[in-house]
Amino acid sequence: MADTMVSMQGITVSAGLNISALLNAVQQANTMVWHAAIYNNFANGDMNTLLQRQLRSRQLQQLTIISQHCAQHWQDEFAAIVRPTLTSQDVSTLQRTSLNWCQQLSNSYPQQVHHCVSQHLPLQPILLIGDQLFIGQYAHSHSTSAQGLWLQIDSCALGLAGGELHQWYLDGTPANLCDWPQAIGRYVEECRQVSRQPFTLLEPTL
Repeated sequence: MADTMVSMQGITVSAGLNISALLNAVQQANTMVWHAAIYNNFANGDMNTLLQRQLRSRQLQQLTIISQHCAQHWQDEFAAIVRPTLTSQDVSTLQRTSLNWCQQLSNSYPQQVHHCVSQHLPLQPILLIGDQLFIGQYAHSHSTSAQGLWLQIDSCALGLAGGELHQWYLDGTPANLCDWPQAIGRYVEECRQVSRQPFTLLEPTL
C-alpha cells in the first residue's frame, strides 16, 4: 500500500498509486472515466473482480475507458516511459492485451461501458472515479507512473456538488470558475477532449 500524506482538506498525496483508496472509490462510484493508456494492471486481480461485480449489479452505470494507440513518431519514446524495463515490442504486446480487455468489457456491457481509442499524446494518467480524481504523472524515469506521486482529489470537499465532475465531462467545464474548480476542471477537460476525438483501429483487436 502507498504511504500517504494529507496536504489539505480534499487532497491526498501518495507515493505510488493508492490501490486501496482507488478500489474503495470504485466501489462507491456510479460513473467513471479512465484515461491511463494501458490497463494490464487492472485486467487481472482485484480491480477486474470488483469492476465485473459493479457492472453486473448496475451499481456502476457508466464507464468510459480511453485507451492509447501510439502514433509512430512517439511510440518508442512513450513505451519507454510507461514500461521502462520492457522493449517497445513488449509494450506493444501489453497494449494489445489491454485493448482486448477493454473491448471485451464494452462488448459484455454495451449499455454501460464505452471504449474509446485515442492517438493523442497522453499527458498524465487520470482516473475520474465518481466524485474523486486520481492523477499521476508520466516521466522519463526508471520507475513507472504507478510508482510516482499521485494526487487523490475529493471534489466535494473542495466545494463541487456530487456528480458535478461527470456533468463537466459530459457538457464541458463552465466559464469563469474560481481557482480550485478551474484547476480540477483542466483534468476533466483533458478526458473530455481526448474522448471526443477517437482514433479508429484499422485492424480488429479481438
